[in-house]
Amino acid sequence: MAKTTNDLVFDGFMNYIAGVAVSPDVTNDRDLCVCSTQPTTRTEAITTYMLAKTTLVKSTDFTIADDTVSPYGRKITTAEKTGISVTNSGTAAFVAICDGTNLLIVTTCTSQALTAGNTVTIPAFKAQVGDPT
Repeated sequence: MAKTTNDLVFDGFMNYIAGVAVSPDVTNDRDLCVCSTQPTTRTEAITTYMLAKTTLVKSTDFTIADDTVSPYGRKITTAEKTGISVTNSGTAAFVAICDGTNLLIVTTCTSQALTAGNTVTIPAFKAQVGDPT
């Protein structure tokens, strides 16, 4: 018998990231932060290591779909964000998504020096959950 997981299970994960799941997160705001060091907490992502930050809109900045890379499953793609103001100078190394109280996702990015007062573009990226193997 093959191993399967209903997409609704994976979509619960994806919808929480996108801010669709309201409880326990009341605001549904999502911050996208460019960080100099890998954050392990929301405070580190939005303050300590933050070089640039913008708000993600659940209705336009996230796409949930079937993944086309084995082991397949589901993916959530965060849209490219352009013209984000750099508030702190440093070398970008990570991108993080946070809700009002939690650090949700951290991923690496192309290392590049950022200077306060300039802008940065964050290319689209995805998080995926694979089908059981």
